[in-house]
Amino acid sequence: GLFAAGDVATGEGTVTAAVGSGRRAAAVVDRWLRAGELPEAAPRVQELWARPVDLGTVVHVDELNLAYFRPVPRPEIEELDPATRTAGFEEVVRGFDAERAVAEARRCLHCGTCNECLNCLLFCPDVAIRKRPDRFGFDIDYDHCKGCGICVEECPRDALRLVEVTR
Repeated sequence: GLFAAGDVATGEGTVTAAVGSGRRAAAVVDRWLRAGELPEAAPRVQELWARPVDLGTVVHVDELNLAYFRPVPRPEIEELDPATRTAGFEEVVRGFDAERAVAEARRCLHCGTCNECLNCLLFCPDVAIRKRPDRFGFDIDYDHCKGCGICVEECPRDALRLVEVTR
């Protein structure tokens, strides 16, 4: 089989898009190798991992609701001691082993991306936010939303914006 992932497949040119594309491709390849199935696998993977993300918006740390995250220290990067550095040409910065790399990746707050934590739904005093039963995301009932912004304040990842809606 021939599979494509990353910039070759999407042409987006961002690291996050390439990593996401690679992850989806890996799942499809794994399914193909294990079960020999391909036609159904690709749409299912796309459906499971498709998350509406606006890559044009930059979320700064002061826009996050950090009360929902516990501080986790950075894993330390190992470096060669000075005596070993001068004795050869080994890489000075060792980088992460697999365990430390996973620990570092878990520190990601997924800024600006909804992960369906349900805070918006739980804190809305007007019960104007409803979970979509058939897919990822929420619907807002603009007839009942008074625009108080509590949902925006309680969103840990700054995935919501309060914008004026005209009819």
